[in-house]
Amino acid sequence: MNDKEIADKKRWLWRYQRCRSSEKQLRRQIALERERATATTKALSPIMVTSSKSNTMESAILKIVERQEKLYKQIIKTEIVRDEIETAINSLPDDRMKAVLQERYIIGTSRWWRIANNLNISEVYAKKLERRALEKLYTPVYESSDTMSMLKL
Repeated sequence: MNDKEIADKKRWLWRYQRCRSSEKQLRRQIALERERATATTKALSPIMVTSSKSNTMESAILKIVERQEKLYKQIIKTEIVRDEIETAINSLPDDRMKAVLQERYIIGTSRWWRIANNLNISEVYAKKLERRALEKLYTPVYESSDTMSMLKL
């Protein structure tokens, strides 16, 4: 298996961590907007609210609701991606290969020394296991590109 295929598989596996990152970012945005809306409400409470201030508050609330809906959709996407990746990882024949890929791509441990430490193996062996696992791992990345090339014929 060539380096491009390995890189494609890694990119496919990293999707879960990218989805989790998007989720975290949405949660932070919601928290900030809630904080701003709360601060605005407290600041305006002793003052009589005019219609323009009311519209501003309503738009802030609508923005929070929109982000919460977006977060809900992102959570569903994240879980679907996780299920796809875990299914692919669990299809591997070797438990050590599964453990390395789980640690790296599901748990999200980025440092090889930590992965090795968590699995009680050497760093070099962890990297070898990852390479072997990636070579054996079935991902839909190639199926779709093969299908597309067959359709062009």
